[in-house]
Amino acid sequence: MTTPRLVSGYTVYAYSTPPNEDGPACAYMETKKDGSEEEPLTFRIFKTRRFRNGIEAMSAARNALAAVKSVDEEGVPDPMPE
Repeated sequence: MTTPRLVSGYTVYAYSTPPNEDGPACAYMETKKDGSEEEPLTFRIFKTRRFRNGIEAMSAARNALAAVKSVDEEGVPDPMPE
């Protein structure tokens, strides 16, 4: 998991999962309203991209997190990678 960023009152994280028998490596972002007890919102990012390994997926997740400029009232980061 990356070092979180505070954007528009939301804590935003990025992480990846390694490939396994269920599928390829994946990249994710999570948002959580700062100070909230609610569960974070999880978004799978780069859904159409096939990562060869977890390291490649984590690199993409870090880059996506660095690009986030805002988070809307519903917790959706912008820009949201495809």
